[in-house]
Amino acid sequence: MISKIGITLSLPKTIDGLFTNGIRQNALFFSELLLNIGKYDVCFIIDNLIIDESLIQELRNKFRFNYIKYNDLLNYKFDIIFTFGFNFTQENYKLTRQMGTKNIYYNCGSLYITNSEWCLFSEKEYTFAYERHNYFDECWNIPQSTNTNHYYIKTLLRCDVIEVPFIWSPVLINDEKNKYVKRSSEKSIVIFEPNLSMVKWSFPALLVCENAYRDKDIGNKIDKVYITNIETNERAFNFKNFNKIVMPLDLKKDNKLSIEGRYNSLYFMSKYTDIVVSHTWENGLNYLYLDIAWMGWPIVHNGHFCKEVGYYYDEFNYEMGGNVLKDAILNHDENAEEYLLKNRLYIQKYLPTNKELKKQYETLISNCLSSTNNSL
Repeated sequence: MISKIGITLSLPKTIDGLFTNGIRQNALFFSELLLNIGKYDVCFIIDNLIIDESLIQELRNKFRFNYIKYNDLLNYKFDIIFTFGFNFTQENYKLTRQMGTKNIYYNCGSLYITNSEWCLFSEKEYTFAYERHNYFDECWNIPQSTNTNHYYIKTLLRCDVIEVPFIWSPVLINDEKNKYVKRSSEKSIVIFEPNLSMVKWSFPALLVCENAYRDKDIGNKIDKVYITNIETNERAFNFKNFNKIVMPLDLKKDNKLSIEGRYNSLYFMSKYTDIVVSHTWENGLNYLYLDIAWMGWPIVHNGHFCKEVGYYYDEFNYEMGGNVLKDAILNHDENAEEYLLKNRLYIQKYLPTNKELKKQYETLISNCLSSTNNSL
């Protein structure tokens, strides 16, 4: 019997908007994996009031994309609904549960950290509403969020929290124009952290670059370090304070730093830079690592759940990161083909076509469908 599965999704205005939001990508990759299993009818639930049909067609060119509008939700009988991109009203969670639907919150973010920052530092309105009732049967949580999120979410959502395997696909990037290009021995470096949270912000990665630059044998091989995703609006990013903390660095003294806006990462690589340096906190798996490494570009990162991808350094060890960056600067070009093949072989484990990954998710769904609904 085919099970009907719904996935909530807020569409971007253009296909490029998919690159700015990991949750959207995760939802699309998850859908592809479910369809590859072959036992599920998968349908996205869209909250957009106006649907851009050209965007829908672009999505269908890359994915098996089927959708309904949120307003029509109660006209459909889903076996499971996964909350990814937006939450229902309390009433609709209650009504779908009464219809026999299992509701699963699929968490892709660092909720504990971002919730804390919203309360402590931000003027932004708090948008995720926890309720006293358990409207979700389960929460599925990706591995890199387990440490900080597991018991945090379990306490607030009042449901079981299950760690689920990570999923990634190259479908949005697999284009010859995105592949690594060997240029000169002098390298430009880029930092792509979004600078919206302490989870992913640029200064730690900049310290990795600084440590490499202080080596006299390496410094003359670093042409420029680009720091992207920084806005000069003080409410979004305190550029004045950032400038003060960067001031002592040799990279700053020698005018090696360039502050940039937001870009598609692989477009920026193809036009301007040679190496990515990344640092995250409690986020040991990241689409950026896989996007960059899959296309053969060197990425220096501290993602401990995927040490085999790119060039790895440990946690907050910026000196180690500097040494790893030096290795990439000096040796990547000689080993570029081997690097590409090695990374693609390892990344197979995350693809929606992977047999073991499909088996794991089929078991998770079977267990959920056979369980008894939590009471409201």
